[in-house]
Amino acid sequence: NNGESLIDIKGIGFKDNGKVVFTGSRPFLKDLDELPYAAFHLVDITKYRPSPQHILRKPSVPMMVARGCVFKCTFCYVPYLFEGTYRTRSVDHVIGEIKQLISKHGVKEIQFMDDLFGGNKKWLDEFIDRIIKEKIDITWSCLTRIGVIDLELAKKMRKAGCWCIFFGMESLDQDVLDAIDKRQTVAQIERAIYACKKSGIQIRANFILGSPTETPEKAKKMIKRLCKLNPDYVKFNVMCPYPGTRIYDEITKEGKWGKLIDDYNSDKLTNHEVVFIPYGYKNAEEVLQMRKYAFRKYYFRSRYILSRIPKIRSWYDVQRHWRGFKLIARRYLL
Repeated sequence: NNGESLIDIKGIGFKDNGKVVFTGSRPFLKDLDELPYAAFHLVDITKYRPSPQHILRKPSVPMMVARGCVFKCTFCYVPYLFEGTYRTRSVDHVIGEIKQLISKHGVKEIQFMDDLFGGNKKWLDEFIDRIIKEKIDITWSCLTRIGVIDLELAKKMRKAGCWCIFFGMESLDQDVLDAIDKRQTVAQIERAIYACKKSGIQIRANFILGSPTETPEKAKKMIKRLCKLNPDYVKFNVMCPYPGTRIYDEITKEGKWGKLIDDYNSDKLTNHEVVFIPYGYKNAEEVLQMRKYAFRKYYFRSRYILSRIPKIRSWYDVQRHWRGFKLIARRYLL
């Protein structure tokens, strides 16, 4: 409207006569408190039904308090997207938004969607202390790294309303963890699981099958070990090397770890379709079958099913567990 050309606006991409044009990176906003609160007054949040197992109370809304991640896992695009930086909103800003969501929209739960929640320990301690001191009635979940959590912190988070943590565990094989530069150990994973269980915090764990150095034998051994640890929910993805990530360059330029499939393209970069075959696997189908095996082996155990029963405390809990069971059964049993 002011005569400015799209090419002069940093941080966007568009097509010009069929040609894709990227205008270059936009400078990062240094003070995230300059951003207004999310405009939830424009939607009816009661009409949104979250995925099974993702929330404890309704209505629930997502929130982000930080940008970026300082770690450099080889498969992750976040360090490249945010150029290795990590920025957070102030605790005052976040607490103010939570209070507004409660008073104006009746929100009972927050899903913190940061790639690394609590990456700043001082910020996390102050945030938790404010929730407890001001007796803010909110339950919440978050995504964070294994190394952030210890028993003392987990107990404090639970007191402040945290009921579930999503961890990027990725593997229980140290060779695999080292190959993807995860910078965590199997022992740390086990300690974090113990801390959460001891504190009453439920655990959602992400694992990546078909990673560098993995073999079907290693994967089955890992799944067996995982069953003994028994997190509340486990997600099994397959390794998906995105263009621009370090693992993509290692595979395509250095010939490391394995090979991409012949028809590798952007439509297949879903973390569910196999686009990478590590040297330890015969073909893409073997990787895909391992993913199906992992879901069946983990979720259809008597120990797992029995462990869920004490955590069903309302009719909504019954509904969300049943929806989750149907999704898994339809995809991996039928």
